[in-house]
Amino acid sequence: MSYNRKTKQLGIQTRTETEIKRICKTLEDTLLRKNADYGNSSQRSPILTPRLSAQDALKVRLSDKIARFIQLEQSGVARVNESLDDTLLDMAGYCVLLLIARKEKS
Repeated sequence: MSYNRKTKQLGIQTRTETEIKRICKTLEDTLLRKNADYGNSSQRSPILTPRLSAQDALKVRLSDKIARFIQLEQSGVARVNESLDDTLLDMAGYCVLLLIARKEKS
């Protein structure tokens, strides 16, 4: 019997499993709150660039967050009130939204 199977049978969560659940819950709460604030805009073409698809717009936003992540990693200084962890959560959020957009398109 593997360790993971044994711990699940005993009702024991590893630290990693606990953190996965905590982070995913934080991501879920943030995405739902922002989606309500932005009026589901992530699933529509941007107002200022209507020829850009929702998927392409999400890729641009994700690209911006990746650039921000690299900048924070290299400099170690956040000049705005957004930590490295906040940036990583935003990146994960854009990936979730992109999965939704891809599913809706097909």
